[in-house]
Amino acid sequence: TDDARIKLKSLYPSVQSGWGTRHRMKRESVRIGRDTGANEFPAHATAFRKFGQIESFLFVLDGDKRDSRIASEIRSQAQREVPVYYLPGDRAPEMWVWQRLSGEGQPVLAQALGIELGELRACVARLNAVFDSASDSPQSIAKTKMQSLADTLERDVAEVCRVVARLETRNDDSDIQPLARDLEQALLRWRS
Repeated sequence: TDDARIKLKSLYPSVQSGWGTRHRMKRESVRIGRDTGANEFPAHATAFRKFGQIESFLFVLDGDKRDSRIASEIRSQAQREVPVYYLPGDRAPEMWVWQRLSGEGQPVLAQALGIELGELRACVARLNAVFDSASDSPQSIAKTKMQSLADTLERDVAEVCRVVARLETRNDDSDIQPLARDLEQALLRWRS
């Protein structure tokens, strides 16, 4: 989606905070590229290859792109095996984040977001009720819910996603762990 850059920018500091100090790697050591849709990634791979920089890149797609041909198109255009990773979940990332905000982790999330637990629960329940009968796509509904919650918290969506991702990286059973491990391994390979 067009929000991929925001999501990765939200996720990377969370993933990095767990191991960045352990490996003496600064957040500034990694630059996250332009915000583009997944369908544009193969063209980016072509450009990076032509300029001899493809070895310095990895691609992170939304989880709902796992079954698409985008990864094979990226590799085809790169003319080599380049790392392609996926955000957690099999739907739009906002849906994954919203699910966490609606789940068992609410007490920890409420504290991290600086809101009372009852207030978070009430806000999530209100937004779920408002959008239960909405006719828009589930992805659009999740994005709107996230924006409404962020407005209530007087934060931006990326900041809320960052809090959720940071807490999820601390949970060994979270489905964010494969991405966190893959990113760590990729960054360590680049350092060597």
